[in-house]
Amino acid sequence: MSIEGIINLRGQVIPVINLAIRLSLQKNEINPETRIIVVEIADKKVGLVVDRVLEVGKYSDHELEQLSSSCLGSSHYLRGIVKKKENMWLLLDVKIVA
Repeated sequence: MSIEGIINLRGQVIPVINLAIRLSLQKNEINPETRIIVVEIADKKVGLVVDRVLEVGKYSDHELEQLSSSCLGSSHYLRGIVKKKENMWLLLDVKIVA
């Protein structure tokens, strides 16, 4: 099961999902780089356990490129890709994973 537990964030109880388990990936041990990313979906907050966070950034709608179905394969949880200079970010569709 991908639910790890709950957290109390500013008085609000939020369920926490292990993203690796939800995406059928190998679950890593909790370490100092492990983070919980809180996302809001339809006015509900969910925490996602991730191995680490490399960067936090913003993007605009015109920077988001849709991936073709041939690129996605079984990765239906991907929303698209954002290209920022020499970096590329794969965006998860949090409505599907959470």
